[in-house]
Amino acid sequence: MYVRLMVMEASPLKPHSYSSRQYRKPSQPSSPKFSGLVDGFSNLIGVVDSNRLLELMASDGIGMIVPRTVLAYHKRGADDGRETFLREFSGLVGNVLITGWFGWGMLKVLGNRVNAYNPHGLPLDAHINAANLNAFNHLYQSALADKLNPGEARTTFVKKVLESLVSDNPQFMWGAQRESLQKIEDPEQQIRFLKANLTKILGPQAAEEEIEKLGETLTDSKLDALGKTLEARNGKLSPDACKDLARFFEPKGAVPDKPDWGTLKLDEAAKQRLRQFETDPAYSDLAQKLKDETFKQKMLQRTRLKLYQDSKQNTETFVELVDKKALDYGVTGTVHITDGKERLSGFQNRKNVLRELKYYLEHYVDRAAHESKGNLTELENKLFGRAKSGFLHQLLPKAEDGLVTAALKHKHALTWIPLTLSLSAAGLFTFYNQYITAQKHGGRMFFPGEGNLQGLASQQKSAVLPPPAPPHHNFRPTAGFQQTPVSGGILA
Repeated sequence: MYVRLMVMEASPLKPHSYSSRQYRKPSQPSSPKFSGLVDGFSNLIGVVDSNRLLELMASDGIGMIVPRTVLAYHKRGADDGRETFLREFSGLVGNVLITGWFGWGMLKVLGNRVNAYNPHGLPLDAHINAANLNAFNHLYQSALADKLNPGEARTTFVKKVLESLVSDNPQFMWGAQRESLQKIEDPEQQIRFLKANLTKILGPQAAEEEIEKLGETLTDSKLDALGKTLEARNGKLSPDACKDLARFFEPKGAVPDKPDWGTLKLDEAAKQRLRQFETDPAYSDLAQKLKDETFKQKMLQRTRLKLYQDSKQNTETFVELVDKKALDYGVTGTVHITDGKERLSGFQNRKNVLRELKYYLEHYVDRAAHESKGNLTELENKLFGRAKSGFLHQLLPKAEDGLVTAALKHKHALTWIPLTLSLSAAGLFTFYNQYITAQKHGGRMFFPGEGNLQGLASQQKSAVLPPPAPPHHNFRPTAGFQQTPVSGGILA
């Protein structure tokens, strides 16, 4: 014991000094990072998920094409496996994708151009929503029925459209305003708030009259009476609001202090551009061609279309301005277009209706009025006339068609032509698929799932008909017990 203690005392090692710093715990192992095949598969899923077309192809391929092909190949042989694959794949491509591809191709090649498919050179923006186009046609023909000159008919038409707008949810307007009004404690501020809102709904003069009737104190009975007064106007534009909004739709330049207001005067601008070509020495060759009236007419249409394409930003600025103004006047987001009690177009976006009203004026009304030179009969024919020709020309646009008629044919053809071509391609592909199988078996058509054609023929020759099966009676007693024959007796 003594020796052991002496050794400890004589040890040259210093005692270990413990610091106050705590030791860190061992770090947790980092989770493994996937790479290679798994990482590539994850990226592929991300790409597919971000593209609706790839998502459709992947879901149809994984869910339908691959499993059906594998099952057909395994159960019925190579011919049926190939036919199943081609049949399922052509269903995806022929019936779904080719329709969109044909439509997209027609828009790129034939849309926004002057050609036999679009003889009037109408832009694709002229393809107004069908319900709105019918409503505009109805209201414009109503304006023409008054036998006005084209300018007066245009003004009347714009007024009719604006008066016809009715909010889909007018019941929320006065109720929301009344709730906001009741949260204001100061009577003077209540009057100012109410006056500002009534001015938007009724106009300045009518709003002043209503404020005078209410007096300085706003009681519930007075507000109830005001609500009944507003009921007829609730969700509609007041006469003053219609008059103010109609100024937006006058031809550009008619409101000098508002350069962003007004519809484009495309026909005048196109003619002015052609006059510049005719007088500019740099375009002498073009000036010679413009002496031909047919060429000049096509050039005028192309120039008009180009001018419109260059002014698209102007249209968006215009629409933002007029839409905000309509909202300030109390027309909420979804509207109906009406004619008295008759609804012409329902549940339409307010902003879209105002945009398409601008399109209708620029691409139909103003153009027809310019080309008809003030003759109302000619104007109506320029809009709604129909070419008298064969069956095919009743489906495709013709230069003799009116602007609205040609636009409708153009719009419909963008649907039925791709659909017809798609179905034809799918049908031809199906017959070709069966033709491949027939060629492998001597030109005979058969279902490959039945097996080998030669084997089937030999089986049919040597087959012995089985004896007829006994009649089977699917009788099930309903008295709560089942009758079963056992050893010639009945067990109940």
